[in-house]
Amino acid sequence: MDHQETIASLEHQLEDFYAGRERLDQELGCSDPDDLIHLVHSLRKHASGGLQIDRNGQNACLLAITTLYNHLLPNGTKSPIESSRISVPSLPEPNKIIPPAPNPKAAPNKPAPATDTQVAVSAPPEPAAKAVPPPPPVKDISEDKSDSFVDKDTLSRMADMSQSERDELDFGIVEVDERGIIRSYNRYESELAGVAPEAAMGRNFFTQVAPCTNNRLFYGRFKRGLADGQLDAQIPYTFTYKMRPTNVVVRMYLDTQHATTFVFVKRR
Repeated sequence: MDHQETIASLEHQLEDFYAGRERLDQELGCSDPDDLIHLVHSLRKHASGGLQIDRNGQNACLLAITTLYNHLLPNGTKSPIESSRISVPSLPEPNKIIPPAPNPKAAPNKPAPATDTQVAVSAPPEPAAKAVPPPPPVKDISEDKSDSFVDKDTLSRMADMSQSERDELDFGIVEVDERGIIRSYNRYESELAGVAPEAAMGRNFFTQVAPCTNNRLFYGRFKRGLADGQLDAQIPYTFTYKMRPTNVVVRMYLDTQHATTFVFVKRR
């Protein structure tokens, strides 16, 4: 039974991985990691140097940079848009009347001869927006929480528990902030993952401590919950980082009262 659960869980994670690569290929024309990393660094280099773009190309350029950074770089990494100022020359407003420039050959101290000629400048037509395909849907693999390994009483007291109290519980507890930075890491989780609490504290759970969770099934569910302002999801999962494939049940819970989020883990 454990073997079948491992295969089913890994199949979900592989489906998500390949769906992500397919979306990159559809939107950017490539999905090879080396090509994408080279493209990101190239965009960052140009942006840092003051990339000159017109109004028509502005949206497409910023969208490309943002999309690449969202797909490839760790959570919290600043994109070129945030870390450097892109120079965008101002263009005349549509149909604004601009008078002709003064005649440089006019006699000194005399105004340039009057002229009735005026130039009407119209803004260039906006190009048709390219349709971006929506991301493939993520399968709903949430489980019923009525028999959750975290009972209601324990859940209600979790934020007020001391570290020693959390260490006594028979399931893993990872407390993180809205970015995924670890605030608390109990003994059960440490022994399950093979990561010492002092090595985990202050690091990003999704990208540094457990990068096998950095996907739409796990991290994507976390981000959607925070964006919605409510998160209480329980899913079957298989951890693979720094350990043999290990079947677990994961419950992610947003404690809005204390403005913190818990990731609970129990071996199956």
